[in-house]
Amino acid sequence: MTKRQFVARIAESANIDKRTVCTVLSEASKELANLLAQGDSLTLFGLGTFCSVRKPRFNWNHPHIKLDGITMPSYRVPQFKPGAAFKAAVKGGAYEH
Repeated sequence: MTKRQFVARIAESANIDKRTVCTVLSEASKELANLLAQGDSLTLFGLGTFCSVRKPRFNWNHPHIKLDGITMPSYRVPQFKPGAAFKAAVKGGAYEH
């Protein structure tokens, strides 16, 4: 499914125009990225928790070309932990929150 199809589906079910849905979705994505970059998390009841985890610094070696000793810095990666209601809906049940 594309973003355009997703926006159309939400606009139809919520009975609001597509432009408003698209704007809200874009702003929500930006705010979520800002939260995760700062190390915060966002929990949406019934959906799940968006968080970021820090990957540790590590040394990288490549045995075939005799390259060793490259240190990769630590960095953050996004993570999603689905809630129970969301898991049940994906398994085939009804989504109830």
